[in-house]
Amino acid sequence: MISLPFASSQVRPAVNGCCGQCVFRPPCDGIRDFSELFNCVYTFCCGGKADCDVVCPKNRTFTEDVGGVFGLRFDNLPKISQRDIDLPLYVPHLNHQYSRSFPLNWPVVSVAPYKLFHMQNKAYTALAKSPDDVRSFLRLSPNTRIILRGTDKDNRLERYWTYRRRDEVPQQLAKLGVDLVIAPNFSHFVDLPRTHNLYNRKRQLICIEELQAAGLNVVPHLSDGDDGDWVFWRDYLMDQPSITYVAKEFQTGNKLLDVALVALGQMESIQQRLGRPLHPILIGGSQLTEYAASLFERFTILDSRPSMGAIKRRAFTSRGRRPIWSSDLTLPNIGIDELLFSNFAGYALFLAIRAKSKASLKHLRHRKTG
Repeated sequence: MISLPFASSQVRPAVNGCCGQCVFRPPCDGIRDFSELFNCVYTFCCGGKADCDVVCPKNRTFTEDVGGVFGLRFDNLPKISQRDIDLPLYVPHLNHQYSRSFPLNWPVVSVAPYKLFHMQNKAYTALAKSPDDVRSFLRLSPNTRIILRGTDKDNRLERYWTYRRRDEVPQQLAKLGVDLVIAPNFSHFVDLPRTHNLYNRKRQLICIEELQAAGLNVVPHLSDGDDGDWVFWRDYLMDQPSITYVAKEFQTGNKLLDVALVALGQMESIQQRLGRPLHPILIGGSQLTEYAASLFERFTILDSRPSMGAIKRRAFTSRGRRPIWSSDLTLPNIGIDELLFSNFAGYALFLAIRAKSKASLKHLRHRKTG
C-alpha cells in the first residue's frame, strides 16, 4: 500500500497584510509567502514596458483588457447545468487520426477541439459538420463517444478566444455530438501580477457560459496559481450544485508528484466542503491513480501515452506500478490499429488494478498552505 503524504483538510485563503487595501483583494484572496512591504504588482511588474502583454494595472492596455471580460468580477456568474454521463476510469487521448487504417472501436476517447478547426476563407471553420462527419474524420467507430479536451498550448487557446464569437465556434462544436467539453485552461502563473490570473480565470468562465449556451455539456478546469484560486473554486462549486465533473491538468506545472498531490488534496478538500461527490477528470494524472481512488468515488484519467507509444511502435506492458514500453515489430508502413487497441486495453487494466489497491490514508497529515 502507498501512503499519501498529505491532504489539505480545508481550502485556506492566503494571508498577506500588504494586500489589505487592494481593490482586487476580494476576487484574489491574497498572495501567499510575500513580504508585508510588497504586493504582487510591485514584485512582478516589469514597469509598464511597451511590449508587455501582461494584464497588469501598470499596463496601458489594462482598462481595455479588463473591459473585454466585463470586469474582474465573479459575483454575478450564471448557473451551469451539467448533465451526468457514464465515464470509465481510463479515457485515451488521441493527438491525431493518422497511422490508423481502420475506424477505432473504443467506448470513449478524448481529442483536442482545436485539431478540428482550420482557417478557411479567413474564418475559423470546423473540419466536420455532424456527429458522423467528426467520427469519420477522426477514424472512429460510429458508436465511439467523444470528450473534447480544451486544455492545450497557449497559442491554440488564444486562437479559440480570438475567433470563438465572430465565427460561432461553440455553435459549430455543438453539432458534433460530443459527451463533454473541458473548458480552455488559460494559464495561471505564480510570477505575474494576480490581475493576469484573474483575467484568465474570467476568460475561462466566459467560455464555459458560451459553450453551455450552445447546448454543450461543459467541465470547468480548476486552474490555480495560488491558494486564493482554490478558495474561488470552492465557492464557485458551492454555488453550482449541478456540477459533478471537474478537470485538472497534470502534465506541466503539476507534473511532479509532490506538487500534484497538493492539487489533488485541494480537490478532495473542496469535495468535503461541498458535501457531495466530485468526479475529477485527471489529465495526464496516471501517477495519482491510487491516491485518487482513495479520495473519490469515481474519477477518470485522460492519458495520451498509450496512443503516442503505438505511433512510435511501442507496446505497453507493466511491472508492478511501472509501465514498460517495448519496441514492437510492426512494420513502419503498416497501420498501428492492433497495437493501439492492445495498448489501450493493457493500460486500462493496468490503471484498474492500481485503483483497486488504493493508497493508505492512515498516515495523512494536514499540509498548511496559508
